[in-house]
Amino acid sequence: STWRASCAGVSRVSRKREERVRVGDVTLHVERHGDTGPAVVMAHGLMGSVALAARFGERFEALAAAGLRVVAYDARGHGRSEGGRAPADYRWSRHARDLAALVETLHLAPASLCGGSMGAGSALLVALERPALVDRLVLRAPPPFGDALAVARRTFLPLALLYGLLGSERTAALVTRLPSVRRLQRETPQNDLRSFFASQRRETVVPAIRGLLGERDAVPVARFGEIHHRTLVLAH
Repeated sequence: STWRASCAGVSRVSRKREERVRVGDVTLHVERHGDTGPAVVMAHGLMGSVALAARFGERFEALAAAGLRVVAYDARGHGRSEGGRAPADYRWSRHARDLAALVETLHLAPASLCGGSMGAGSALLVALERPALVDRLVLRAPPPFGDALAVARRTFLPLALLYGLLGSERTAALVTRLPSVRRLQRETPQNDLRSFFASQRRETVVPAIRGLLGERDAVPVARFGEIHHRTLVLAH
């Protein structure tokens, strides 16, 4: 296939380019690696960003060196992208619309969508609603659906409350004292969890969490059978 032909035995130096791309009501921070080859758009998870991607095993330079044209972006309200202050600004449909608009604006279609957690949910929605924009899907640790959302709500909604009351630095200091977070830090020493929590913007992380987890069944599991793109799922 074109994908295999482009990736086989290719070694090249990745050229990183940063830009601002307007999609709908927000301007997104975008980072590109590589100039040729099949396009793959990297969509991070809740509270993630392009700057934090390497902590979660994403190596854009390595993908570009393998012959891919990599486009990574900060979701609305994350990293260096713009974002509103209302939970409604961060519903699943908004994130999916941003991803679809980015693919169209940068003339990437059909692009492979590689999404982690929240980004995987966005990729699934794009595949359902705008299938012509998608080549294939890579879903890393997909988000919880249906009844499983209750677990995510118990974890993230109290975190949003802390950010709103205490701000980012104090929330980071408090959360990283929790036994579960300390255990996670020991298991992933390459990821400084305190700086991860402290890097969040209070004015956007609070509505981002509440907007995403306030919806129920926003990602329609019953329709997954309509997706016919080649898909790789990397579970938790």
